[in-house]
Amino acid sequence: MSHENDPFILALEALRPFLLRYISQFNKESAEDIAQESTLKAYTAYKAGKFDGENLQGWLCTIARNTAMNHHAKENRQIKGVNVVPLDGQSMEEAIDFHAVDHAPSAEDVVINDTLNHKLATALNTIKPEFAQTLTLYAEGHSYEEIAEIMGCASGTVMSRLNRARRDMKAQLA
Repeated sequence: MSHENDPFILALEALRPFLLRYISQFNKESAEDIAQESTLKAYTAYKAGKFDGENLQGWLCTIARNTAMNHHAKENRQIKGVNVVPLDGQSMEEAIDFHAVDHAPSAEDVVINDTLNHKLATALNTIKPEFAQTLTLYAEGHSYEEIAEIMGCASGTVMSRLNRARRDMKAQLA
């Protein structure tokens, strides 16, 4: 079967404008790159049998969100235009400390933040993708109406999904 006629590829192409709008909320500068990388990851996972055929848009958004988070983490390793690369025997933390500017967080703050971020990311990845997407957009400061437009649903659906997302997150973090 030709790639041009592959129904999965056609579905990915149809979702591309939505995906670009979605990613632009996380990272406007790298939206094209993140969309391309996310699409490739989705296709690779699909070919490996990791897609269950349900809710392609939600699944693709989860991949895109995680890819955007990875890009963000990579960008944070670059301080004031300097690409932080650890020297032999040096940890990434030591390299960052060497290049860091004033007011760096304490080691305790870093551990607490890393632990909390890991717990939140794990919990967010365990709830339904449409709930995670709704919660993420809301946490970024978008209104119900904006979220409804982005997700292509009614604002009442957004409120319902947000309520369920909060409930599910609370259960995951308990």
